[in-house]
Amino acid sequence: GLTKEDGETLERCIAMTKRGKFPPLMVVYDSCQGYTVEADGLIKDMTFIAEYTGDVDYLKKRESDDCDSMMTLLLTAEGDNSLVICADKRGNIARFISGINNHTP
Repeated sequence: GLTKEDGETLERCIAMTKRGKFPPLMVVYDSCQGYTVEADGLIKDMTFIAEYTGDVDYLKKRESDDCDSMMTLLLTAEGDNSLVICADKRGNIARFISGINNHTP
């Protein structure tokens, strides 16, 4: 489970989303990386950006899937029980965030 502090943070994020408040983000196309997310304004350090959403499925069912937006949810010693989140059908902006790149060319 979540710590008390993490739970409170999650509740604040859910409340902000219900009010239609989101971090200033935009999805842009990059010829090398494909679609990426860029800040469209100031975002303070440690700001919650987005919860990764999608369909939860067993990894073994998605091993030959061509979805390029899968995130590991649970890895188990027995691979048959490992879970992934597949954002190809029910994803959000989080599917375009891949790691952290603070480099300014």
